[in-house]
Amino acid sequence: MQADYIIAGGGGAGLSLLHHLLFSPLQHKRILVLDRESKETNDRTWCYWSAQRPRYQSAVHHTWDTMAFHTHTFSHTAKISPYTYYHIRSADFYQEVRELAASFSNVDIIQAEVYGSGETSDSVWVETSLGIIKASYLFTSVASLPSLPPHPHHTLLAQNFLGWRIKTAQLAFDPGVFTLMDFRAEDQTLPTFFYMLPYSESEALVEVTQFSPQFHSFEGFEEKLHRYITDQLGVTMYAIEEDEEGSIPMTSVQFPTQEGERIYRIGTVGGDTKPTTGYTFQNIQKHCKQIVAELQGKRITRRMGSRYRFLDRLLLHIMREEPEKVSYIMERLFGSTRWPTILRFLDEESHLLQELKMVVRLPWFPFLRALFSPKSQKPHVALETPVARERMANTE
Repeated sequence: MQADYIIAGGGGAGLSLLHHLLFSPLQHKRILVLDRESKETNDRTWCYWSAQRPRYQSAVHHTWDTMAFHTHTFSHTAKISPYTYYHIRSADFYQEVRELAASFSNVDIIQAEVYGSGETSDSVWVETSLGIIKASYLFTSVASLPSLPPHPHHTLLAQNFLGWRIKTAQLAFDPGVFTLMDFRAEDQTLPTFFYMLPYSESEALVEVTQFSPQFHSFEGFEEKLHRYITDQLGVTMYAIEEDEEGSIPMTSVQFPTQEGERIYRIGTVGGDTKPTTGYTFQNIQKHCKQIVAELQGKRITRRMGSRYRFLDRLLLHIMREEPEKVSYIMERLFGSTRWPTILRFLDEESHLLQELKMVVRLPWFPFLRALFSPKSQKPHVALETPVARERMANTE
């Protein structure tokens, strides 16, 4: 079996790349998508904000134009125009891209395990459960994350999350307002906040997120969620319709986007996850656009965003060394800057002057301590292979 392009991993990153290829002059290329799963269920959630019309039309499950933010001492709700916050259910996304792919005879999506890969001067090979497959290029979202030894200037944390889609017996939610962060029931030992997407007056996704030195550490999460739903949201009777959990690696280390000349990394393993938020979906779209341009012979230099990496590194250090300061820093940020400007900054599309105006309004001492700290005083966690999902992001 042979192809022009092999895409290893048929999740968010892999199918996004396929979608970009099929809407480009490269749509005639022989393309194989390999995934060990059939990808027919709703196995994760993706969210992002954008001022543009959504690329995946039928996959958008819900949208919001108003956002809420809460701490113990500050609460605010505001429009995020020109942005809209989009929610995509993975099952709808898979279906939309697969239906598009079915109209191309040169595209095959195959269920198969990927065991390894390599390249020669003019081709790549992929070892699979179906045998060796050769191609001109390989794009993988299922490679292991690179090993990150302890480094005095880089922090590695896990963003652990547990979410419940609940149905309530009462009318409890404003379906026009989503909550990006709610620190009112925070854990002082680790940065913790709650996140809510209301789909109707009686249905919502409610999630607890915690930044921890340990991956897959969910102890006490169910109790935290239940208490938040009852104490903060005032919901006394509810049923859990779906649940989702996962861990996202959070580090300011820039992951390599290529292995050699013909093997590209995409998704979290390709550095598409925003280090301090975990949002990945929009970065995947930008990365896919760049890859397609490069395949067409256009010379594209991917913007590394060194000043964003610098600020990410400082904030991750604070999350690790001074977790009790995080909610106050976020309160100062969201209380002193227009929210569209913050979203533009988190998308790494802001201007230097906008960033300076934001930074001067933040408490300086935690950032100065992070800047001049010689090394982390806490042990580093070993980086594991990626896990499923994004809200804050998807590993593929």
